[in-house]
Amino acid sequence: GVKVFRADTIYRLFDKYTAHMAAVAEQKKKDNAPQAVFPCMLQMAGSDAAIKHSNPLVLAVDVVEGQLHQGTPVCVARTDPETKASEIISLGKVASIKVNNKNATVVRRSGAHSGVTICIECPPYLKPRTFGRHFDHTDTIYSLMSRSNIDVLKEHFRDDVTQDDWKLVSKLKHILGIQ
Repeated sequence: GVKVFRADTIYRLFDKYTAHMAAVAEQKKKDNAPQAVFPCMLQMAGSDAAIKHSNPLVLAVDVVEGQLHQGTPVCVARTDPETKASEIISLGKVASIKVNNKNATVVRRSGAHSGVTICIECPPYLKPRTFGRHFDHTDTIYSLMSRSNIDVLKEHFRDDVTQDDWKLVSKLKHILGIQ
C-alpha cells in the first residue's frame, strides 16, 4: 500500500511526488464535496420574487454575500416577535440555478437584479414550505450549515473560500446557533 517513486534526478522525483499529492488532495475534495456547504446569503428580488410558490419553489434572488452552489441546503431564520425565540425554517436544497436564463452550478456575490433564479426542492421527509405562508419576500435566505459542514470546508476547501466567505461563516454561526 506504499507508493514508490523512481526518477533519475531529485527534481523529477520531487515533481512526481507533488503531482501525486495534488491528485490525492483532489480526490479527497471530490469525496467530501457532498458534505461541503458553502456560505451564502440571498435576498429575494422584490415582492414578486416567487415564480412558483410551493414545492419545488422557484425564486428570483440576489446573492448578497458568499457563493451559492447547486445542492446547497437553504433556510430562513426568523425571530418570534413575542417570545424572541429564533426559528430556523428549512426550505430544501437548491436543485438548479439559472443566471440570465443560462444554467450555472456556482454563483458568487452579484449586483442587485442580476437575474439569478433558483429552484428549491424539498426532500420527501420534510414538510414542504410555501412562499407567503412560511416565509415571504422580506426574509433573507441563508445556506443551512452545521459544524461538520464548516469542518469539511476548513479541511478540504480552504482555497475555495475567500476571506469574506469566512466572515459570513462567522455570521451564520451566530444566526443558526452553531457552536
